[in-house]
Amino acid sequence: MEPTTTTPITTVFDATIGGMAIGLSIAVNAVLLGRITCLSEILGGILTFDQSWFWRVSFQGGIMVAVFLLKKSFPYAFVIESVSQPLATWKLAIAGALVGFGTRLAKGGFSGHAICGVSRRSYRSITFVAIFTCVALLVHWFTTCDGGSVVNTRNAHWLQEAFVLRVEPLQSFFTCIKPVFIGLVGVIFVSVKGIQRSVPSLRFLLPLLVGGYAGYLFAMGVGYSGWMRWLSNLDGIGNASVLLLLLLLTLFPALLLSSSCFYLLQAENYRPILYSHHYIPIELDRVDWQVIVGAICFGWGLGWSRMRTLPETLVLQWMGNPYDVGYRVLWIGMVVGMLLYTVCNWLFIALCKKKKSKMSSRSSISTSTHQPSPPRSTI
Repeated sequence: MEPTTTTPITTVFDATIGGMAIGLSIAVNAVLLGRITCLSEILGGILTFDQSWFWRVSFQGGIMVAVFLLKKSFPYAFVIESVSQPLATWKLAIAGALVGFGTRLAKGGFSGHAICGVSRRSYRSITFVAIFTCVALLVHWFTTCDGGSVVNTRNAHWLQEAFVLRVEPLQSFFTCIKPVFIGLVGVIFVSVKGIQRSVPSLRFLLPLLVGGYAGYLFAMGVGYSGWMRWLSNLDGIGNASVLLLLLLLTLFPALLLSSSCFYLLQAENYRPILYSHHYIPIELDRVDWQVIVGAICFGWGLGWSRMRTLPETLVLQWMGNPYDVGYRVLWIGMVVGMLLYTVCNWLFIALCKKKKSKMSSRSSISTSTHQPSPPRSTI
């Protein structure tokens, strides 16, 4: 979607404020519930009915409410034209499947590794980010055939308005997130006072409220920061300079807020405020083949789809444009990839159990056959 007079340019202030909303969403989930905010893992847990299923559904519900308000207040945040025009449908389907399979195999996607993992100084997440970034850029470079004149025009047009503070969209954004701040203050007050201990129903409702608030903040931050437009318009590697600047301006406040909250949780042995029996996983250093292969699959699908299958933006684009053929194919492909990983994982576990049972049965038979005979009676 070309920048026009009717489509406001994403400024550095928009990207920074959107990143602050993303970081606040991560901090809310971590400090109050002890949960890692990874959109792909949350979605995969919904499809496979993993633990904390209701919290995952509430997080997605918050995203749906945010998409509705984004379409109403910031309709230019979404890309309207179909992404199936530059690529064939089967390529989009395979790209979505690679992204879905890779996120589940590596136990996390962009938000889980590039924001939460890097802010925790996890070698596992840093390895994932380094591999998928290199693979995505290389695949995107070799599959892009556009020229550089349009890119330079976009860059010049963006630089003219990049540092303009637009007051009206900023006021609308804070108006949209004001109820969430009020609700979070109420949740923190109830948690500090320990009211949920005497009211059993609150122990079930409070995580749902926190999940909904966190999902709402996360989606509002992604939409307002302009990620969806610029990722969908990365038609050449020359345009990566603008994208890189916007990503850095968005990621810096997100990483700053999430790093601060994880540092505070580390002092408390990763024990959250609302539920002390929930602990954030502390496995940070183990880099296995699953992370490497998952990062390659994730980067390959992301680059092949021309940066359109980032789960954090794809979910919002599909919800905002449900009748768009391209985003529908990408969404279905990502879901199929996640389910394919679940089936493969289930088969692998079943084969391991079967092999283990065979080995145990063989060992029991061998011990019984080699057992010494009882001594003969001398009577």
